[in-house]
Amino acid sequence: MPLKTETLKLLVIVGEAVIREQLMAELKSLGVASCTATVAASWNAEDVGVNTWEGPAVRLESIVTAERADAILTVLAERYFPKWTVVAWLSDVAVVRASRFAGSVAK
Repeated sequence: MPLKTETLKLLVIVGEAVIREQLMAELKSLGVASCTATVAASWNAEDVGVNTWEGPAVRLESIVTAERADAILTVLAERYFPKWTVVAWLSDVAVVRASRFAGSVAK
């Protein structure tokens, strides 16, 4: 018997590591139940972004509802995109044990 899944959003944020704690606190304040942070290396075609002297980038991943993702992206666009090297994207994911993300799926 297949496990029951629920479709949620995988939110990925990549930005300057110096704002990792600030971004994680922002996610918590917006009701995100959990977040995984990893060190990342990045570059882009315009050669704009985190310089080696500034340190590595950080990749934050959270599973959230579409509504919560919209709220987070709005905050990122208003507070972070203008000042920091930050990008974000969403993907649909089929989640087993969606209740584990209670903070993220609460309506």
